[in-house]
Amino acid sequence: MKQARFEQQYRSQWQALENQLEQLESLHVSKKNTLPLNTFVTDYRKLCHQLALARERGYSVQLQQFLNNLMLRAHRQLYRYNPSLADRIGTFIASDFPQAVRRQWRWHLVSALTFVLSMALVWALVHQQPEMIYSVVDEASITSLESMYQPDNQAGMKSERSGDDDVMMFGHYIQNNIGIAFRTFASGLLLGVGALVVMLFNGSFFGAAAGHLINVGAQEPFFTFVIAHGAPELTAIVLAGGAGLRLGWA
Repeated sequence: MKQARFEQQYRSQWQALENQLEQLESLHVSKKNTLPLNTFVTDYRKLCHQLALARERGYSVQLQQFLNNLMLRAHRQLYRYNPSLADRIGTFIASDFPQAVRRQWRWHLVSALTFVLSMALVWALVHQQPEMIYSVVDEASITSLESMYQPDNQAGMKSERSGDDDVMMFGHYIQNNIGIAFRTFASGLLLGVGALVVMLFNGSFFGAAAGHLINVGAQEPFFTFVIAHGAPELTAIVLAGGAGLRLGWA
């Protein structure tokens, strides 16, 4: 193809890209880009291909220089965006993380079923046969649970607790839950078996505690606590279990 025909064929594309670049270069970095950029990357790739053709076919130095300058301008605009840390965190929470969870939904489903089914089974067993609690939870832990969630003790605990105690308990729960989540994920290295064992243990413990506290009449303070704290904590553990299973499979 002769140079004149080559220029005639692609001149409109170069002009459109140049006009778009002029608008992009006139925008302040802090302003949001309102230009339709859905074809920008495709146009940039086409331009790189056309520059390679011009060099291979030995077209004039002026044409090669024009295309090279246009390509450099497009490259600078394509890679100039550097969002702040807050923007990156927001994007991760709002879209990247949910998309990653949906992509691995099978592993998270297995993790959730392992937790829920073990919890339901042990809950039913302890509710029907109260002595079964001792096969899952030791006596010291049972005494601690009863003391923590007895209705008569709730008012006294709240009146005695100070702001420093609240902060300390908040830190304890954060440390405990993050530790459980990391152990659940890391134990998936053992071909995923470790993650399943952790999910079975946590589900069984939760079911045993719930069944026992219902039997002793402490269900209201227990479920009040679970409703307030359980949704994010249990969801995080289930996701950690799914991630551990995926790790073991890999």
